[in-house]
Amino acid sequence: MKLLCALAVLAVLVIPSLGDYARTVSYKGDIVLRCPDRTKSTVNVLRKHADVFHVGADQSIDLRLSQKSFESIERYFPECKVVIEDLEEHVRTSEERMVSSKEKLRAWAKQVMEEMVSEQGVGNHDEALSRLETKLLKDTWFEDYHDYSAIVQWYKEKAAEYPNLVTFVPSIGTTNEGRDMPAVHITAASKKGGAKIYLQSLVHAREWITGAVLMYSVDHLLTNYGKDPEVTKILDTAEIIAVPIVNPDGYSYTWTNDRLWRKNRVRTTSESDCVGVDINRNFPEGWSTDLSGKDVVGASSDPCKEDYRGLAPASEKEVNNIMAYFKLHTPIVGAIDIHSYGQLVLRPYGYINDPSTDESKLSALGEKLIEAMKKSTGQKYTSLLSYDLYQANGIASDWFYSEDAAKENKGIRAMGYTIELRDDGNNGFLLPASEIIATGQEFTAALKTFAKYATSNPIYLSSSSSSSHQRAGHQ
Repeated sequence: MKLLCALAVLAVLVIPSLGDYARTVSYKGDIVLRCPDRTKSTVNVLRKHADVFHVGADQSIDLRLSQKSFESIERYFPECKVVIEDLEEHVRTSEERMVSSKEKLRAWAKQVMEEMVSEQGVGNHDEALSRLETKLLKDTWFEDYHDYSAIVQWYKEKAAEYPNLVTFVPSIGTTNEGRDMPAVHITAASKKGGAKIYLQSLVHAREWITGAVLMYSVDHLLTNYGKDPEVTKILDTAEIIAVPIVNPDGYSYTWTNDRLWRKNRVRTTSESDCVGVDINRNFPEGWSTDLSGKDVVGASSDPCKEDYRGLAPASEKEVNNIMAYFKLHTPIVGAIDIHSYGQLVLRPYGYINDPSTDESKLSALGEKLIEAMKKSTGQKYTSLLSYDLYQANGIASDWFYSEDAAKENKGIRAMGYTIELRDDGNNGFLLPASEIIATGQEFTAALKTFAKYATSNPIYLSSSSSSSHQRAGHQ
């Protein structure tokens, strides 16, 4: 009986409680609107009234706004339909799923405990506790989302479990609120200085699925090294570098205050009470103007907007940390910025309506990625030029590919992509944890394809002619 009680206590400690998550912000009175076949002029008008949640490959746009705002513009946009009538209820339903998931895990843990107590040869209490803790953590980790501290601890433990494959870096720099941005390196290559693949997630705080999927992919690489020839070859010949939480302050805030928070938590000006810069509009490439010198429409100069670009290119600590770390670990042949939602594979450029000089190669790789993702689970993704989806200035994937980055990347243009994970908008940023594994399988399939292609077909500045695109980011 004492052993059973001890095991019960362990189950409670290992499986997070709802107390790890709280919310102080209400979404009462807010709705989500979907407008089909939007034009850029339509988007610009709606942006004044709404938070753009998502733009789809079918050119539809999902917007969050108040019911009152919708009523004031409804007659001008009759084609727009309400897809979520009560955002507060929608978020509450997601929270209830979290509770239900944890209750199921506890029931499962109880069953495991009873089986362990009754089976022959359990051994001493310490052995039973250790076995249960290991089983609970491994068998249930991808059945739920995890907060900042838990994710950091998970990567630390992976480094301890796989010391010959994993190097954990506690911090590549800190945020405005003093949180560390950790990194992890995964390789079995005996020689230093080989080709590298760079990955990052949780740039936008509310996109929880991105951090979960990156952990799934890391776990897949580690557990399949030496077993799966494809994984083994990748890690024997290349290095995977991952920054799993690019926006620690914003991500932590989604667990304590506002589940749908997007930006970091910086207040840039005393003239406004609005908080936060969109990290993925703060990279130097294409930050301020397009090629004609016009002010950007793919990012906002208003601190109150969700796509606020900040006061200057790379003004944010998170962006500076990423850029410095990227340049420190060359040569990086490919980089993926993981986001949600929409099921899209996006390639440069986002800030200008002009394909890159390597469009044929990048387009072909995009098609390979969506093919691999579909083959893994049957889920359909769409490959596009970023600009063909919507104009976005100062984004990470454009900077990864930029001449500026290449000059300090041993003359290599990293193949820069943004991958938008599940779903198509039914759940949006509140993707159920039950879809972590399937989404992880899709991204992992794409990652393996990406790593093989990028390491075998690097793009050099000498073969990728410099273009006038590069000047736009520095005007």
